[in-house]
Amino acid sequence: MAKARVVWINARWFARHGIDTAADDARRELEQELLDAFAVSVPRGNEGDEFFATDGDSTLRADRYGSPGGANHGGSGRCGMRGFFNAKGIGPTPLAATSTDWYHQHGCMWLEEAIREAILGEVANAEFPHGAVPAVAIISVDGRVSDRLGMRVEDRRGILVRPNFVRPAHLERAFLFGHGGDEESPQYLDAVRTREAIAWFDEHATIRESAPGLVNLCSRLGEQVGFGWAHRLFHGAYVSGNMTIDGELADFGSFRALPSWHAAKVVDGAYPFGKDVYALDTVTRSLAFYLRKFSLRQHPSGSAGFDIALTAAKSAFRREALALFGITEDTESSVVNRVGEAINDYFVRQQRTFVNYFKGDHRERRPWLYEALIGLIRGASADSDEAVLIDVLAAMLPASFGAKEDASTLSRYRAAALRTLKPRQLLYRENLQRLCQYATRDVMADQAQFGESVERLIDGVVGRTRRLWPQLPADLLIVGQVVQGSAAALYCRTEGNGSSVLWIEAQGVDGVVNLFGSRVDVGAIAHHQISMAEGGLGRWRLAVDDLPLGKSLALTLAEGIVVCFPRAQITYRTVAAVGATRRNDGGFMSRRTTHDRAVADLARGELSSRSFEDGVVT
Repeated sequence: MAKARVVWINARWFARHGIDTAADDARRELEQELLDAFAVSVPRGNEGDEFFATDGDSTLRADRYGSPGGANHGGSGRCGMRGFFNAKGIGPTPLAATSTDWYHQHGCMWLEEAIREAILGEVANAEFPHGAVPAVAIISVDGRVSDRLGMRVEDRRGILVRPNFVRPAHLERAFLFGHGGDEESPQYLDAVRTREAIAWFDEHATIRESAPGLVNLCSRLGEQVGFGWAHRLFHGAYVSGNMTIDGELADFGSFRALPSWHAAKVVDGAYPFGKDVYALDTVTRSLAFYLRKFSLRQHPSGSAGFDIALTAAKSAFRREALALFGITEDTESSVVNRVGEAINDYFVRQQRTFVNYFKGDHRERRPWLYEALIGLIRGASADSDEAVLIDVLAAMLPASFGAKEDASTLSRYRAAALRTLKPRQLLYRENLQRLCQYATRDVMADQAQFGESVERLIDGVVGRTRRLWPQLPADLLIVGQVVQGSAAALYCRTEGNGSSVLWIEAQGVDGVVNLFGSRVDVGAIAHHQISMAEGGLGRWRLAVDDLPLGKSLALTLAEGIVVCFPRAQITYRTVAAVGATRRNDGGFMSRRTTHDRAVADLARGELSSRSFEDGVVT
């Protein structure tokens, strides 16, 4: 395509694979390779002569797969593979379904959608126990799509580039796609493909895991679901085409953060949040059917596979729900049991409230534990769901959740709760869509700065919405954080005495890390280093005199090496409010006008760290 350009490259992913995108020459070469390979579109017949750069053809291959119901599509309807990557949004492939709605026929992807999926993929890949398929690049396309009435849709197109992955749906038939009757027919070839895919799956399971492939997959998928429950991260629809055979999440069109544990429905015809694990029953039964039909190995039944997934989901939820309050397996067993029971009761009571996001019910205000902890909810009855759980926490952990005079020192239990329970408002679908729309529309007038703006937006949202850092030492309590490119800085205080510590994680390439614009030799700062993991991820712990969260921090890491760390993108409370005098009456998006302005500012990289503080717009 003539006017396509790369507007974002995943610096973290490429650094992990040995490519330093901070080097100008390497970045230009990478961008050109991406454009040559993936800046393509299936001709739709309504493009002008200037849309395509040349008359030459470019070949990408659409991957065939099915679904539990057979599927009226033959596989990827808007995604094509080349080499080790695939491009999503290239136009309708030969596998696209014709008997479906327009949104699933045109084969394109909006640029807003591509940016949103990249952000959600980064957060999910970093936090979910078995990760997610990340986006590695976004290509902006100077083209539009016409609807069924011939009206041009003004939203700009985009192409999302991802590493290739194998879906469980590759093991299923697409027996409703195409015709049958001979050895060249789509349905016959689909049966051959399914048999070959299952033979590969058996071999893959033997190499990668000691357990049978389906058992391992069911366990991993259950753990993903349970983790999402605890952290209010909802994929939307756990179907065999939206995950990988290693349990990673893929395709984030319906993914979002939720403000509470209420039973939220976000996709028509799909299970609501909290009941979504039952979608895996359909997946496991379908996979078990095809494995028993085509595999030479023994695999569990579909019902047994679902039992594995359900057990794993419940176990993961209990573990992660306790971790929300800093409670681990090392915590006293009486605390684990009593608080675990109270959390489960609170989850069950929250699940009794049904919210249909699909029909716009998200604007109604509903209670959540975080607001009660920090005092935003005033005058709640002593027997409210939130008060009951807080009473249990105060009884079992009085130094952390008791009266204010008893909870004056820094505590990992309280600090963990005030960080992990804090709503991720920027990942609410409506907020994130608006952010990405501002980025694609308001900045279009300045093409030269567009890529920089998209990168700033993605870093800004990821930096404000990450909540979990698995490698962080247990004695460090996060009070602020900033993410930029392949580096992250966590502003911390130590439990108890509250001394200031800067925890740094950065992806290195050939012994060099890019720390917020400064290229630093790892060897020169080795005296601060905690570890350098396989793949070049380094971790450093620095004691500092103070943590000026509202402004940048210049530190001398070694002789002649000064790094300027940006101000925190988001800050966290460490002490819960008691007897607070303010309350949030504003609903899902309080102060609509102010909120819209804040969203626009973030899209331009100008939003302060307090603009979405404590679940309200200030």
